[in-house]
Parts: sequence; structure tokens; C-alpha cells
Amino acid sequence: MSCVYLRASDFAYHFGLNPLVNVPKDERSRVTADIVELFSDIWKLGEETPRLLYYLRAAVRLLLDNTNTTLLDVRRVLSDDSYRTHLLRRCSDIETRQTWERDFNSKDKKTASSGD
Repeated sequence: MSCVYLRASDFAYHFGLNPLVNVPKDERSRVTADIVELFSDIWKLGEETPRLLYYLRAAVRLLLDNTNTTLLDVRRVLSDDSYRTHLLRRCSDIETRQTWERDFNSKDKKTASSGD
């Protein structure tokens, strides 16, 4: 088995890493949990940010069900209704669909009606 060492600070050799590519269906829940845990460790997310973790998990899981997506698309999932709707057409995870269709959309309506 060979090992490849990547130095991110070496701009002479560019590389790309997309943990969302070619993840088998039965591994997507685990990969989602791993990515969310990584973000949680980097930014010290936890009990004080439960909704952030909830929607981050749903965004990563939604992206895993779609091709040609990267972690850079998380922001677009959260902010662009039409993009999110487009991705939901290919989403096979029921819990993720419910998160976006029921929880997130109703949150937006409540926020808009309360003037917050």
C-alpha cells in the first residue's frame, strides 16, 4: 500500500479533495456524521448550537445524494430555495427531505410572519 503526502501550503502542486464524491448509499449517513463531527471539532460547535448542527447535517446529507456537489455548496443549500428544491428531487433520505420540506420551510414562514 502506498501513501501520498499532500502539503496544502505548497502552491506549486494543487490538489482537490471532495469527500462527497462517489459515496455509496449505505455509507452516506456515516460520511455525513464524520463531516459534521469534523466541522464541530474545528469550530467548537456543540450544545450551544444545536440548530446549526441539525441543518449542517441535513445540508451535507442532501449534497451527498446529488452529483457535482462540494462542501462549498452548503451555503447555497441554506440560502437558495430554488437550488435546495432542485436537490431535493434526487434526495433519497426521508429524514433529510422532512428536515427541508417541513422544518426549514416552516421556520422561514414563522420568521417572516413575526418580522424577525
